[in-house]
Amino acid sequence: MNMLIILTLLLGAAACRGPGRAQTANATADSSAQDSSMTPTTLRWRSRPIEGIAMSLAFIDDGAPPVHGDLPGIHNVSQLHGPVQLDLWVGHQATLAWWRGRFAGRDATVGAATPVEACGRSAQRQEVAVPAQQAVGLVPTDDGPAHVEDAAASEIHVAIAGISPDGQRFVASWRVERTQRAALRHDEQRYLASIQCAP
Repeated sequence: MNMLIILTLLLGAAACRGPGRAQTANATADSSAQDSSMTPTTLRWRSRPIEGIAMSLAFIDDGAPPVHGDLPGIHNVSQLHGPVQLDLWVGHQATLAWWRGRFAGRDATVGAATPVEACGRSAQRQEVAVPAQQAVGLVPTDDGPAHVEDAAASEIHVAIAGISPDGQRFVASWRVERTQRAALRHDEQRYLASIQCAP
């Protein structure tokens, strides 16, 4: 029996704005515990070297270890922890245009790209807001069709794209459920500020 799926998208997103002036995205990340000179964060962070690129990036220290994967022309390092997902993409196709393309068909609101600095070089920062989505449908069972529902919360995605000193393109991104963004704002800032590149 073929599965009948009826998808209903619940639309609704607020526009996201990037900062109006250049920012620096290469503040030092603590390699072991929180730095008392910085604003306290909710999560614990640890800087990790990234294989294949002269870069280090902070990941959540009390979460599952980062997972490595590969796409055509791009290497990915990803970590999922509760309402937060961290991603680093490295490769010649790792650009903001490629990153924005990942939201095609999701009714996303794309903010303007704004200049920042990462690894001592010019970079760009961009935010994308994705509305909540809900899937409603019928699936076959031994007792006949059953009603099912699945929902995804509204999300905020923030990315910084740049080029490392050894010439490799990268995109570091932060994804958080919209309702959790305010509570995790300092963690967002810590993660995006942790991009470090070797000279």
